[in-house]
Amino acid sequence: MKTNRTSAKARMIVTLLGLMVVLAFTAPVYAERGVSDTEVRLGNSMDLTGPIADTTRPIAQGIRLYYEYINDQGGINGRKITFFDFDDQYKTDQTLANIKRLVEEEKIFAVTGIASTHAAIPLIPRLEEYNVPMITLTSSTEICIPPKRLVFVTRGTRENEVFIGLDYAVNDLGLKNPRVALAHPDNEYGRSGARAVKARLEFYGIELVETVIIPKPVVDLTPQVLRLKKAKPDVVYIFELAEASAVLIKTAAKYGLEPLFIGPMDSTREDLIDIAGDSSKNYIGTATYVSWYDDVPGLPPGLREVAKKHPDFIKSRYFVGGIHIGMVAVEAMKRVGPNLFVDSFINALESMKDVNFGDVAAPVSYGPDSRCGSDSARLFKVDISKKRLVPLTGWRKPLSKKP
Repeated sequence: MKTNRTSAKARMIVTLLGLMVVLAFTAPVYAERGVSDTEVRLGNSMDLTGPIADTTRPIAQGIRLYYEYINDQGGINGRKITFFDFDDQYKTDQTLANIKRLVEEEKIFAVTGIASTHAAIPLIPRLEEYNVPMITLTSSTEICIPPKRLVFVTRGTRENEVFIGLDYAVNDLGLKNPRVALAHPDNEYGRSGARAVKARLEFYGIELVETVIIPKPVVDLTPQVLRLKKAKPDVVYIFELAEASAVLIKTAAKYGLEPLFIGPMDSTREDLIDIAGDSSKNYIGTATYVSWYDDVPGLPPGLREVAKKHPDFIKSRYFVGGIHIGMVAVEAMKRVGPNLFVDSFINALESMKDVNFGDVAAPVSYGPDSRCGSDSARLFKVDISKKRLVPLTGWRKPLSKKP
């Protein structure tokens, strides 16, 4: 009897061991929030209906479009992407509430989106608390410098855009000692641009001849234009969104002020041409993405076919920026393979070195000590006849020293 009991116990142990082996080989390889063998859950909070929705809603639409395109091809490593997109109406408290809901209720793996500096900065500690990675195009320097473990910016900083734009004016256009004026809103966004303009002028030994503040809401900019006209600038750097920049340019033309206007990507948009009309001919601007109508490998026919399903999508330059966010996230997940964890995702992002996403943007590089994906931008000029912005240059970095 004892021998039989021993044999039965041995058979049970063998059976259990066998079952454990089977389970080891058949159990899913994941054990991470927002990841299953068939799905990865990603989220975003952005202004979709508030004061800057015309700028930010296309970003969300671009992200969604690219994930749909990837899902139509079978997803990534057998997983389809489920994308949650919440409206924060440009309110920081709502952004934080949305992220809490995305993490705790929707169980997202990562954030792909976020477009405003004032929301991104207080969000970073929450991401660290939740251990949630974020891929964003928010371009203020403090988002990626110093590097934060969970935060990856897909483009160059707005400070670099300012530097590249003023480098072009001084060196390519030969304006060796230009009279430069500045226009910007009185908020952290505008002040960060003002700091960058002043730093670049100091680099060249050029004095700022005038600064005007663009009020909110933008209604009549005649007082600002008259102050600028009195200063007789050769160049006016407008650090603003396209609508406000267009009003300033159009009002300036009305009063006979037609200097060279330079602006960042926030102004380098087709709606600037729509509002300012022929007076926009004196505008050049930097941008870190191409336009949807540009013929580049990163915007293939298959992606454009998917876009035809969404005639309501606003296919602006920021729409392409949203697509680029999706590209970076998908590339990282492809590099990881089936075992998708936060640490492996971060390692995959850090492994990217000069990755060219079909010339949609400048090549992207990250590393353990680098979270700004690029330091490059292109210059664009207005083509009045086509109502488009056409490239003046290839991808450029700020000059490290004067020529």
